[in-house]
Amino acid sequence: MSEIIEDKRLITIKPDKDIIKPMAEEFRDELLKVAQDNNKNFKIDLTDVKEVDQVGISILVAFHNLLKDNGNELSIVNVSDNVHKLFKRLRLDVKFNIV
Repeated sequence: MSEIIEDKRLITIKPDKDIIKPMAEEFRDELLKVAQDNNKNFKIDLTDVKEVDQVGISILVAFHNLLKDNGNELSIVNVSDNVHKLFKRLRLDVKFNIV
């Protein structure tokens, strides 16, 4: 389960484990629940995430697209070297705002 921190204009989602197929449905549901707030920007903090598989990537891309369609922004922070390399290989470093 992710830690969700709400501020005035920012919601931070901090998954407590890797974003891989076994936890994908739970993580997707958490993201969809917080995405209901259309007046906020979002940050996903990957401090505790060491691995993201193709299912996790598809969830992140879908969430990014949903937010963008609603006029909201998504930043991804504290990305491990392995995950950052994956994002670069898939050219997601261009799509995502990675801090």
